[in-house]
Amino acid sequence: MQQTKAYEPGDTILSQGETSRGFCILKSGTLEVVKSGKVITELSVPGIIFGEMSDILGEPRISDVRAKDEALVIHIEKSIDDLVVEDPKIAKKLIFTLAKRLDQTTGMLENLLPDTDTLSEDHELEILVVDNREAMVEQLGRDLGNRPWQITGAETAGKATEMTKRGNYALIVLSLNLPNPEDAMDFYRALRKNPRTKSTPVLATVVSTDSDMKQRGRNAG
Repeated sequence: MQQTKAYEPGDTILSQGETSRGFCILKSGTLEVVKSGKVITELSVPGIIFGEMSDILGEPRISDVRAKDEALVIHIEKSIDDLVVEDPKIAKKLIFTLAKRLDQTTGMLENLLPDTDTLSEDHELEILVVDNREAMVEQLGRDLGNRPWQITGAETAGKATEMTKRGNYALIVLSLNLPNPEDAMDFYRALRKNPRTKSTPVLATVVSTDSDMKQRGRNAG
């Protein structure tokens, strides 16, 4: 089912904690993504897809989406599995959106890591991904599967801390959108204080246009 809904400023479009099928497409207006009462980013480009991760991961939404001003939103209320079969045009747009996001992350990884052409066939670079979304770690592993990189995931900063005590990682991908962002900041500071990990490259990822959150990341190093 597909329907277009009109929203007034302040109206909630998607709610944190809910699990639902399908996703949404912004037709007009500006939306705010809100987590723990704080605006972490805005959506304003017509045609942008949002809200799809709950269906893909089968997990509750991690944030609210509300209207900043008058907005029109198309709700696609079908499971993504069904949509791929029934509406290839929309499915293609969804796949393109997800692929573009992943490609951006992969490109940053490739720029940070050594040239794999110089590695021996039996040598693997270990990458630690600190992200509470297991499916995201698995997807990154599949995308990099044809390269000599071993992907290991840690769903909390505490677990990542223990893993860095035992392992040597060529790169650490750290999500600043963990349930408690301060845990990610503390983990990063601890890495830089430890002689074993102070030179390890860290790729910090954050879904935010909020200047305060970005500045906190810069202050952490």
